[in-house]
Amino acid sequence: MKKGLEKLWLFDLCNPKQWKTLSMSKLKDSGYPVYGANGKIGFYDEYNHKKPTILVTCRGATCGQVHICEPYSYVTGNAMALDDLDANKVDIKYFFHRLKSRGFSDVISGTAQPQITRSNLEYVHFFLPSLEKQKRIAAILDKADAICRKREKAIELADGFLKSVFLDMFGDPVTNQKRWPERKLSEISEIKSGVTKGRKFNGKKTSFVPYMRVANVQDGFINLDDISDIEVLESDVDKYKLCSGDLLLTEGGDPDKLGRGAVWEGKIDPCIHQNHIFRVRTKKEVVLPEYLSMQIGSNRGKRYFLRSAKQTTGVASINITQLKNYIALVPPMDIQERFYFIEKKFKDFRRKLLQEKHNSDNLFNSLSQRAFRGDL
Repeated sequence: MKKGLEKLWLFDLCNPKQWKTLSMSKLKDSGYPVYGANGKIGFYDEYNHKKPTILVTCRGATCGQVHICEPYSYVTGNAMALDDLDANKVDIKYFFHRLKSRGFSDVISGTAQPQITRSNLEYVHFFLPSLEKQKRIAAILDKADAICRKREKAIELADGFLKSVFLDMFGDPVTNQKRWPERKLSEISEIKSGVTKGRKFNGKKTSFVPYMRVANVQDGFINLDDISDIEVLESDVDKYKLCSGDLLLTEGGDPDKLGRGAVWEGKIDPCIHQNHIFRVRTKKEVVLPEYLSMQIGSNRGKRYFLRSAKQTTGVASINITQLKNYIALVPPMDIQERFYFIEKKFKDFRRKLLQEKHNSDNLFNSLSQRAFRGDL
């Protein structure tokens, strides 16, 4: 036992339980909040939890995430509710942070469908300080976490501002209310798929180069936090090499990844892209990639791709022919250029916000590690 800390099993502190799952068709527009695997998913006319309760995602790709539901909420079976938390032994806010820090990778089972079962949780235990110290640690971490949430909100508001500017300048692209000329994407750009992983090279000369995966291409930005290399023929490096200003679009996967895209800024050179990403190289005298990226990311693009996509259970994808047939709105170049300069200043501002968020996250993680080592 750690000095000054009491060892307690999870089942000594609470009663983990999966409640009845609601079908999506039963959700309402208002009422009591409903919590699923990833937090709040809608409303219902009944509740099964009167008090705030810690929830652990117990099904799907986000297995192990931790949330706290609001008072008077309905918790579905996609989250394990830690009911009847013993307030004489553990503070709920402290325990929330402690569970997030601990993680649940050691109790997740299943491959095709990751899950956490009640029986797996029987082996989870903690060394807990006194209630007084728990409350003090929780107060410190809550303040640090609030700073992180404010940074996230600032980024969200900034993204909303750029979308508002776009709509003000170009009108609603779904209805094309400003009657801009329409052109097929294939007429105003060169569209190319990427390199396929796992190819055989039969002794030919190869190189390892960085490449863009679906995880790197987010909605409106390129995430360079985790870059992988891929082995390709030397002759393929130039063939698939990305150039600054290329618009990268994902072919699909989950519906939210369908047609997701951002403009490549050339921060890694050379860099290529995999076959699940399309590279759109626009004729810049006709359409600027920054403008086109915003348009394709709008409801106009999303509706077209969802309508055109091949869909199976939970998966949707488009092919290069469907992408080429997308009908783009092409306003005059002078208004596109005005938007480009606004977007450029916005990106500089957004980078500052992201750096501030990164600093806040680092502070929170440092405090969390110190707290659960017993150094706070």
